[in-house]
Amino acid sequence: MSFTSPFPDVEIPNLSVYDFLFGSISDADLDRVALVDPKTGDETTYRRLIGQIDAAAGALAARG
Repeated sequence: MSFTSPFPDVEIPNLSVYDFLFGSISDADLDRVALVDPKTGDETTYRRLIGQIDAAAGALAARG
């Protein structure tokens, strides 16, 4: 038995998740807060978050 959604189809862009999330971020937005640690209140900016993601991806790539 198949089902159909009452909602219209969703457009899925031909981008990686990384490019979808950060590809169009402006320089002005890089220093905005992206994440807040609720326990400590520590804030992470988009610039730092992107740097951490790039570092983790680079480390994984280096490991093969």
